[in-house]
Order: sequence, then structure tokens, then C-alpha cells
Amino acid sequence: MRKPINIQVDLSRLEVAVKKMGTAIQPFDLGNSESDIAIELERAEGVEIKLEDLEVKQGLLHYKDMQIVLFIPDHSRKRGLFEDAVNNGSKGHKFHIGDCKKLENMKRENKFDRYAVSRNPDGNFKIYGLTSRGNEIRAVVRLNVCQFCLGLLNYKGARESSQHRWQVAQEFDINEFFASYSSLFKELPRSTDNRKIGYSDDWKEISARTRNQANYTCQSCKVNLSGQKNLLHVHHINGIKSDNTYANLSVLCADCHRKQPCHDCMHVSHENIQLINQLRREQGITNSPLTWDEAFKYADPAVHGVLSHSQRLGYMVPFIAYELTDRHGHHISDLEVAWTNIKEGIYITKPAVVPPGWKLFSIEEALHQTKGLHSQHQLPF
Repeated sequence: MRKPINIQVDLSRLEVAVKKMGTAIQPFDLGNSESDIAIELERAEGVEIKLEDLEVKQGLLHYKDMQIVLFIPDHSRKRGLFEDAVNNGSKGHKFHIGDCKKLENMKRENKFDRYAVSRNPDGNFKIYGLTSRGNEIRAVVRLNVCQFCLGLLNYKGARESSQHRWQVAQEFDINEFFASYSSLFKELPRSTDNRKIGYSDDWKEISARTRNQANYTCQSCKVNLSGQKNLLHVHHINGIKSDNTYANLSVLCADCHRKQPCHDCMHVSHENIQLINQLRREQGITNSPLTWDEAFKYADPAVHGVLSHSQRLGYMVPFIAYELTDRHGHHISDLEVAWTNIKEGIYITKPAVVPPGWKLFSIEEALHQTKGLHSQHQLPF
């Protein structure tokens, strides 16, 4: 943790001037802001927090509305564990991305204080151990993710089989994981690599001209954003932001743009994703029966775990961004996914009213259904 800086400033002359204007200087506090806390959490060291300060949202761990992971820095309790972890991070303590059963056991056994919090998108964790003489030694390693957490969230279809879950764990990219659920939180974690890759000086003009030439229509999902031009981006296909050749530019909505390779750092709010999906629905893009590939394409990545679970169990493809209305046809809310024939749906933002006959689930509730989401229904074919 950074040590607090004691700053002393003489405001006496300013105070005199303010009094002449008939007012006074108001007291203020330069305590840690949320941005300061975020910076601390993005460091490899991790930050200790109390169990009561940890919160769970849709099965994900968060602190002060920032998505986090938990890890154990102390690798000295088992002989040789520190050395093993340094040589091969997969042999160290696993880090947690969700409120899994292993974490619940640690809470019950009063071992939660062993954990530290991090949101470092680089996937690095600072651990420590002891030498044979009892001296503390430290190292930065890449630990493996907890497979119980992967199964809890059904991340990338981790429930498919134990072999598949193991494979997902081996290929796990923490930056990609944060991006998948970014719409549930205020912001994405920031990389400790502050190098900037600049655009050309005339990029603003090039972007405006390119979007205009595309009639403000996403070239991937075909949604027209002429009324919401801020949600239409110009993507550099080869990743080189100074290469503005025609063949290297693609006009994409913010949702399609953030799903491109190597765009894990792009944050799009849930409200903007809902707005894009609303326009897709109004323009008839998502109204006709979809394929599973299309459902995954249009859905918020945060519900991909539920979609994978439903697809594996043989359910029909749901509607994406379904408009929930009351009996008079008045808008209530937008569901992330919905099976209209059995009146079941998944939400991120909980509707204030549930129409008669409908059964709605949060992402976490849907993934906790032990017999499947539609356990009380026939297969909805």
C-alpha cells in the first residue's frame, strides 16, 4: 500500500480574500478516492479487505462496484509450495473469480483473511514464501484460475465436462474475463502498461467520413446508428491505428467493436448495449428466429454462460434483448434473453414488475438451477 502524503498548505491569504466576498472556505477531505483504490487494486501486490466488504454480483466478486479477483499471497504454509509456484504458476494457490464452493468453505473455516484482492488485468500476482532460515522472499507469478469458479459461472461452457473445464483454465485470460462482464461494472481494470499507441492527427476527420460513407450502419450486425452516432466506431482491422487505408477500416457498433480480437480493454456500459439491442430489435435484426451463433453474437457476453448451458441441454434458441411489456403493451423492461413460449427470461437489471405467468432469473440464479433453467417444463421446441 502507498504511504499517505502529508501536505501542508497555507490558505490564510486566500481565506482573507474569500471573507471579503462574503463567504468562507468550506472544509474538505483529501482521503483515498475510488480512483486511488482502483489503482491500488490494479497492482500485482493485491490489497487486503475484510470479508464484510466483499460483495457478490451475479456470482462475480466485487468491491466498491469494481470487479475483482481473490488470491492467496502467502505460499509459505506448505514446504516447497513457493518454489513450485515460481517455477510453474499452476502449482500455486488458485485465484478466484466467483463466489464458488471453495471460497465458501474458506469463509466457514475462518480462513478468509488469507486472501488479498486484485483487479490487475495483466494476470500477475505477487506471492511470498520463506527461506530455510525464515527470511521472506517474494516473486511475481501467473497463478491459475480456480476451476470451481469456472464451473459456477459456466465461463466458456466450463460445465460441459471436467476435461473442457481444465482446458478453459489452461487458456484463461484474465483480461478477456474482465471484458466479458464489463457491462456489469462501472469500468474495466486498467493495464499497468501505460504506453500509448497514437492515432494520426487527422483521425477525427477520417472517422467521421468513414462512418458517413457507411451510412452510419454497423458492417457486422447491420444496426443503423444515425441517431446514436457516438455508439458507432471505426475499427482498425490489423490493430495499427496509424494505418488508415480503406481496406483496414471497418465501421462497427460499440458492441461489435468490443468483441473484436485484442479489444479486451474496451468498456461499453450495459445501458449502451441495451440501447444498441433496442435499435436492433426495432430495425428487425433480432426479431426473426435466430441461430445459436447469432444469439451469442448479439447477447451481452455476461449471459454467455447461461446461453451455453441452455444450448448444451438442447433448448430452443431464445430471443435476445426481448422487450417485456404489461398486459396493455406498455414497456416494463428489456430482458437479456427470453424464451417466450414458456415465459422465462434472464435479466441483468431486475424489472420492477413481473407480468403474470412470467418467471425471471438473474444470471446467478439461472446458473444455480440444479436441474436446468427449464426444469419444470418440457423442452421448448
